Amino acid sequence: MAIKFNLVEKPQPGVARGGVKKWYASAKTDGEVSIDELTAEIEKFSALSEADIRV
Repeated sequence: MAIKFNLVEKPQPGVARGGVKKWYASAKTDGEVSIDELTAEIEKFSALSEADIRV
């Protein structure tokens, strides 16, 4: 489950005419994940059980 992102150029807030523009990563959605799928992914990479994750 990789995280996909877009690059977005944003101006400096509070500065006239935008100041120095910088590039930021913005996560983009790629469908939905159910609670069961999310719980299974977390269980794989941690010492927590399903019950611990859902509490």
